[in-house]
Amino acid sequence: MLKHILLATGLLTLSLTAADYKTHTWTKHHLTSHFWAEGGHFGDFNKDGQGDVVVGPYWYAGPDFKQRHTIYDDSPTFTVPAKENPNITVKIPGYKGVISDLGGPTAN
Repeated sequence: MLKHILLATGLLTLSLTAADYKTHTWTKHHLTSHFWAEGGHFGDFNKDGQGDVVVGPYWYAGPDFKQRHTIYDDSPTFTVPAKENPNITVKIPGYKGVISDLGGPTAN
């Protein structure tokens, strides 16, 4: 009898818990192809009720994150050999990082 009561209690608890379960979804936004920082942050920077994102020298206005605002010097660059011709170098905005294929540190 005790087994049946515990089983019923467990099933009732499970059904109540399952009803409260919510699935959250995320949308990936690729804001820039250049490396500016190890991470970013979010907040309502322009106080319009929409979440905004800050990464490196820029903050992007939500909810679509297409409007970019510069908040400090964005002139750092580094050079890499051109893929078509290694004798030519190409200047890339940002800092060396994974995208540079040079394995350098994230800051110059």
